[in-house]
Amino acid sequence: MDVEFRIKRFDGEKIAGIAFERSPIKETLLSYVGSDDPYTSSSWGRVLKTGGKLFFQQKGEISAYIEGGFYSLKGENTSDNSLFSLVGNLKKDFFPLFDFITKNDIGVVVVGESFKEDNLYFSYGKGGYFSPKYFFLIGPEYEFFSYTMDRNLLLNVSVLPSLTTYGSDDDSKMTFGLD
Repeated sequence: MDVEFRIKRFDGEKIAGIAFERSPIKETLLSYVGSDDPYTSSSWGRVLKTGGKLFFQQKGEISAYIEGGFYSLKGENTSDNSLFSLVGNLKKDFFPLFDFITKNDIGVVVVGESFKEDNLYFSYGKGGYFSPKYFFLIGPEYEFFSYTMDRNLLLNVSVLPSLTTYGSDDDSKMTFGLD
């Protein structure tokens, strides 16, 4: 179960706030539900992410969003970890090309994350979740919304081709992702 508490301040087109959350890491079965060793009766996993973030959003023809967060990651018989994250987004609203498109945005997304420890491995004491020492993503984003004529169905399409780099103490990788 995800638990989140938000405080927002609205001022016309500007939104600023703080959010606190506590949620399970759902990346793998080990990080989400844990594992039991039948020979030693030891169990590990079930990692919870607890922390908060500050965010600011400016809405309008050109929209901007920035957030910074700090989280503690703790599980059953796993090493404790921490996560620091920064996210930025800048979008321009374009007029729809077709009548059925309600909203049409193009922009750029930047994401940076840093973990204290790499807990990707599935052995005892590790959490089984993606946690490199550093992670960086940058790329253009295209998004559009469309409703059906009777407004019963919403279609939301988002494309984010990105350049991604991440690494730990012993290696680093650069990839091209398409989400």
